[in-house]
Amino acid sequence: LLDFLFSILPYLAVIYASSFTAFGFFAVPLLLLFRGMGLGITLGCLCVNNSFKGIAFGSLVLVPPAVISCVVLILACNCCMTLSIKIAKMFRQGARCLSMRHEIVDLNISFLKFLTAGLGAAVLDATLSSFFKDFFIF
Repeated sequence: LLDFLFSILPYLAVIYASSFTAFGFFAVPLLLLFRGMGLGITLGCLCVNNSFKGIAFGSLVLVPPAVISCVVLILACNCCMTLSIKIAKMFRQGARCLSMRHEIVDLNISFLKFLTAGLGAAVLDATLSSFFKDFFIF
């Protein structure tokens, strides 16, 4: 449970921190690319090394929680990019620092929802891993 939670938590922390920067909208797509490449390489190696057993393991144990966590990350990136672009527009226009309290409160509420969904993905991962642990011995 903690392994999977800590696999999504650093991504959410970086996305949250980059929400408050003017250049966050540049970094966030790279973060999603890194996550997707990591999942693809993991599943690819599993399939190449273990053939049908690896495909079954990936499909039953790894993919369902990964889909949930990737959707959570995409939604979090959407919120991040919205706020980051607003901040970048303020800097570009030379506007004085306007109150962004409402946007920050909305961002915090959204990220609490994202953390809850990430916890749900972690619970799903732990459940599937414990259920299928006897079927897949590599």
